[in-house]
Amino acid sequence: MLAFATTGVPTPGERNGTIKFTLVDTNVGNDYNNETGVFVCRIPGLYQFFVSIEKQINVSQANCRLMLNNASTILIAARSAFIHSDGFQQAGNSIVLDLKKVKYNKFIY
Repeated sequence: MLAFATTGVPTPGERNGTIKFTLVDTNVGNDYNNETGVFVCRIPGLYQFFVSIEKQINVSQANCRLMLNNASTILIAARSAFIHSDGFQQAGNSIVLDLKKVKYNKFIY
């Protein structure tokens, strides 16, 4: 069995770059690399991915995509109707993928 779970604020990075979480709660099989933000599928099978993001104060939107070999699978977006919103907003999404041995999966923002 393989599983990984990350939490917390991602490390700062370039826009449209890979989201890298430094706090890894679970990493059974060590297939998630927190230095690169990449999950490598070594064992084919069904995998479920769940993502939750939060838009911070004074930011109009926050979004990310789950990428599978550079192809987008799902989009997660938290948006505000106001450019300088004084509140937080949260969004989540999930997907089940039938993965073969793949090079990588990653989240970008």
